[in-house]
Amino acid sequence: TDDGALLRYVLSPEVREAYLLFDPEEGKFAYSNIGYEILGAVIAAVSGKSFEDYVAENIFSPLGMDNSDLLTFRRNMDEVCAPHEKTKDNNFAIVKHFPYNRAHGPSSTLTSNLDDMAIWARAVLGKKILKPSTFDEAWKEHSIVPNNQERIGLAWFRREQKGYFLYGHEGTDDGFRASFWVCPELDVSITVCSNLSGAPVKRINRGIFDRLLSD
Repeated sequence: TDDGALLRYVLSPEVREAYLLFDPEEGKFAYSNIGYEILGAVIAAVSGKSFEDYVAENIFSPLGMDNSDLLTFRRNMDEVCAPHEKTKDNNFAIVKHFPYNRAHGPSSTLTSNLDDMAIWARAVLGKKILKPSTFDEAWKEHSIVPNNQERIGLAWFRREQKGYFLYGHEGTDDGFRASFWVCPELDVSITVCSNLSGAPVKRINRGIFDRLLSD
């Protein structure tokens, strides 16, 4: 849980000895949590702050996202949903270990709620916090997502649905699933969250958009 966890990880043999699956100039895509950890370490080095504090000071606080934090150990756990998984006999059980590791803060440790995700959606749709041109670049197609019909921009997935372009991202960890997508043309966002491993949040999100875009 210390401030040096992220830097130790990106300098560890696991990361330093990793190899590229292909040349970036080939324009191919494969998801990589390591890429987010490295970016987070760069942000920390340039800003002189921990990645978590930088995000809190420059995103959460200005937007009023008071129920969002990347440092899970700072939270009142009585106010955080317990992660669940399905058992072999089709019952539900709490995951034994809460999925938190500070070394993976940039890719994995955000806790939030639907109220704050609505605030974030308004910021994204209004192109706040970042320059509008930055959002445009992030949403621009950079590669095709294999076996998926989607495209990838700068950390944003893009798909066409019912003639509209949608942009979003899923979140996955032990006992949790989340799906966040926006449709700028209609000024609409849908967030689906679950505290159950394997919950079909993306399918649910897409189904809601199907109903919405058909009206």
